[in-house]
Amino acid sequence: LFIWVGPMLKLGSREHLEHSDLWSLDPKESTGTNYPQFKQLLAEEHARCKSADCEFALWRPALNLVKKQVLQAAVLRVTNVGCSLARPLVLQQVLLVVEGSPAWVEPENAWMLAIGMMMCSFGEFMGYGHYMHLVNKASWRLREAIIGMLYIHVTNLNLGAKNSYSGGKITNLMSSDADRVRFMTIQLNLLWIVPIQFVVSLYLVISLLGPSGLVGLVMTLLLTPITRRFIGKLHKLQTDARKQTDERVRYVLECMTGIRILKVRRLLHVRPAL
Repeated sequence: LFIWVGPMLKLGSREHLEHSDLWSLDPKESTGTNYPQFKQLLAEEHARCKSADCEFALWRPALNLVKKQVLQAAVLRVTNVGCSLARPLVLQQVLLVVEGSPAWVEPENAWMLAIGMMMCSFGEFMGYGHYMHLVNKASWRLREAIIGMLYIHVTNLNLGAKNSYSGGKITNLMSSDADRVRFMTIQLNLLWIVPIQFVVSLYLVISLLGPSGLVGLVMTLLLTPITRRFIGKLHKLQTDARKQTDERVRYVLECMTGIRILKVRRLLHVRPAL
């Protein structure tokens, strides 16, 4: 319920927050903890590829790093989807009781349906909230591990390699591209839960509304090409935005470098006068 953030918000509304006011980072979520584990998984993947004579797959060590939290999140996602699909069925039974038609329970026991509605809503809300909490923790662990790996490689580059990559590209690689991997972790469970949710929802709609429920399926199929076109356009815009970010960071770094040079020259010029 995010109750823990209340005192921090109250303090921030009264005065400026200092570093001492913030909580300490959990050691399990730091780069110093996650990168060595990720490095070990990378070494195991390199050894597997060398012995099996196959291509290196980054997704294997990445998935192994956060596998436990992703599986826990999958269970919560199933609970969330189950509660969201059960709620309209319980609501249908409530309407049948109101109409006087046969339902799961007798009219005098209709309070059980009300409790069922409340439990479904509560399970859907809490399941989704805790699901997002777990996948976000897993995604940040993976991001920290990848940034640690990139940082080690960047610091080991020779001067010739550093001249081939601008500071903007390196910064963008360590932030934007690492964030893309983080977002992939968040959406990982959607690869298998969305088809199941679609099929079950379609079955429930058809069983409740009859053949008219197929209208939604027809509209989905008709809108698929349009959706695909919009996704392609969005991907192109994101690619262009990353290129512009590279250029913007490069300009900023060049300006900062020029400012440092001017300040050093000014200090060297003023010192003899002092």
